[in-house]
Amino acid sequence: MIKAGLLFSVAATAMAIGPGASAGQLPSGPADLMVKESTSDVATTQARATAALAKLGVPVFATFDHAANAQEAGLSLRPTVVLVFGNPKVGTKLMHDQQAMALDLPLRIAIWQDAQGITWISYHDIRRTADAYGIKDHDTVGKLADFMTALIKQAAGDSTK
Repeated sequence: MIKAGLLFSVAATAMAIGPGASAGQLPSGPADLMVKESTSDVATTQARATAALAKLGVPVFATFDHAANAQEAGLSLRPTVVLVFGNPKVGTKLMHDQQAMALDLPLRIAIWQDAQGITWISYHDIRRTADAYGIKDHDTVGKLADFMTALIKQAAGDSTK
């Protein structure tokens, strides 16, 4: 299932691999991968993320249901969804600094279930991404990182302050 809109800009990340995740069970991936365990299944986690974005007025540009796409191709895959979202005012600001940053905007999160039935939320650390592009607007990047931390906590059902 793909919902597409005008793919344009961003909002982003922070929270090192691990906070809220079960020790010894962390999924592996690239060095900039941020991972948080959810308290719920993929559908509930996706609904919380979508509701949090809507409440903040951040549009979801696309939703990719990889499990449904795999099924249509005659294959199986545990629940796996990617949300693509962002704020053109923020993303454009970063692209003014380094236009090639467009390759990593808008932002996205993956919500997926592992072989043990645990639901995870993963995304790329916006600070590391911005550093890789040489972005100088550390204030905007910091705000995006804080935004992502709050979004991921809400989506995961993490009620800690």
